[in-house]
Amino acid sequence: MQTAIRHLDGVSDVQINQRAKVIFITYEPDTSFDPYSIRDACAEEDIGVEMFQVVAKGQILTEGSEHYFIAGEDRFQLIALPEEQVEGTLEVVGTVDDREKPYKMKIVQSKPVEL
Repeated sequence: MQTAIRHLDGVSDVQINQRAKVIFITYEPDTSFDPYSIRDACAEEDIGVEMFQVVAKGQILTEGSEHYFIAGEDRFQLIALPEEQVEGTLEVVGTVDDREKPYKMKIVQSKPVEL
């Protein structure tokens, strides 16, 4: 499975922790998150994906009553805003629900990025 995921567009590194049942995927900069390709690669090995957790850098955008986290080409609709509001670029850890677009993200942790 590691080989199948490593060959996905933009993937630079894959680490698998079989004991914890976790796959860590690192993308090249300016690459979009593609959960469907990851799910397909895992399905080839008869492995199901229960959850995605991402680490990304980007900014929060508000459109009317909706809030989005924008990271490059990726756009995640936020389930809730981070407790601490920060202007500018953030690094976030969040869980992603990819069942529909835009993908839904719950930010678990965030911190400002110093440029």
